[in-house]
Amino acid sequence: MGNPQRHLSTYEEIETFLRDVLDLKGKSIMPMVQNIFAEEAKIIAASGKKQTYNSNSFRVKDYKDDETRESLRIRIVKELLTKRRINEAKIKLGRGGCLPLTEVKKEKKFYFLIGLPASGKSTISERIADLTGSVMVDADIIKRKLPEYSNNSEAAYLTHLESQYMARPSDDLPFCDYNLMSQCLVLGYNIIYNAIGSNYEEVVEMISSIQNEHGYEVNLILVELDRKKATIRAYERYKKNKRYLPLSMIFDKYANNPTISYFKCIENKDVRNYAHISTDVSMEQPYILVDSNMSFIDFKNVLEKKVK
Repeated sequence: MGNPQRHLSTYEEIETFLRDVLDLKGKSIMPMVQNIFAEEAKIIAASGKKQTYNSNSFRVKDYKDDETRESLRIRIVKELLTKRRINEAKIKLGRGGCLPLTEVKKEKKFYFLIGLPASGKSTISERIADLTGSVMVDADIIKRKLPEYSNNSEAAYLTHLESQYMARPSDDLPFCDYNLMSQCLVLGYNIIYNAIGSNYEEVVEMISSIQNEHGYEVNLILVELDRKKATIRAYERYKKNKRYLPLSMIFDKYANNPTISYFKCIENKDVRNYAHISTDVSMEQPYILVDSNMSFIDFKNVLEKKVK
């Protein structure tokens, strides 16, 4: 699904993408061109390197060999299961976890949020986590506890596989006995899990596993934002926290596929409970609940914009 991902490796390619695809005009795009060029170059340079998951080349000294590395992973998962959520920017080894700010509930409910990067999934999932007493299974949170992680594209890439390995079971990686999702499933904790959801078959596979193998009730939630706006918001987010995602990956590869996956799941009755939230609103407006049969969630508190 989706179009081939375009290259953004030259100034000309980037400028054309910004002007002709994202409709951004004026002199203000030149700093964007320079920033994107620099970040894309970092990703290209890092993509040929082994990651901390399967190589000690980029591991810090204290956690370099495989034995101490596995001990570190177990420590991180235990921290995530015993410490409450804090501001993501402040999370580090020894500080912050994935527990809600309310009491954790053991109702065997699984809240599966899908949507594009920068669509607002994290904000919405935090609110739902507190309303439902759910543990957040989020590889981005896990990544911040790895000592090699920092807010730059290369470090985020180098720790990507390891954070995924600790987040949940995966067919793409050898099974990690002490991953966060498996521990929550054993304990019967309510879980909230974010994913892009651009591949319908992978979404259905996750739903089937959680429902049939673990006896959980799955609640599918689409957080929808037009791909052009999501791409622009991803860049705006990068300016604030230096967390860069390849813009053409959002626009071309993921595109509107999460929305397609959601409606296929509804049409094929892969889930009983579902909700559709639009975040295509201005800064001062609340999000929009487009459709839902999940009366057990007070979406009013989920949708409201909170002034910090």
